[in-house]
Amino acid sequence: MGPLSSTQPTGAAVPPGAPQHFLSTRQVREQSANRTSRRGPPGNPAATWEAVLIRVDSATPPLRVFFGQAPLAIAAADYQSRLKTWNHGQSHSVAAHG
Repeated sequence: MGPLSSTQPTGAAVPPGAPQHFLSTRQVREQSANRTSRRGPPGNPAATWEAVLIRVDSATPPLRVFFGQAPLAIAAADYQSRLKTWNHGQSHSVAAHG
């Protein structure tokens, strides 16, 4: 079986000398199975229509909206991480402007 073969076995071991951040398919699957859900408990689908209508019928309906308990917290954490990255390189960005 060559390196480009489409019949590679799944869950192959990590090759020797591979970077430490490299994970096999099996390792990723195991980590995902052991990870607690970021989404939280499922919501009540019957409650959705009322929440949607309230937002749509408001005087200033939002262009974007999150429903549920977890999505806003997930997005906020993601954007905090992005802002940290962008701020870290800001001096170089300003220097590149001239």
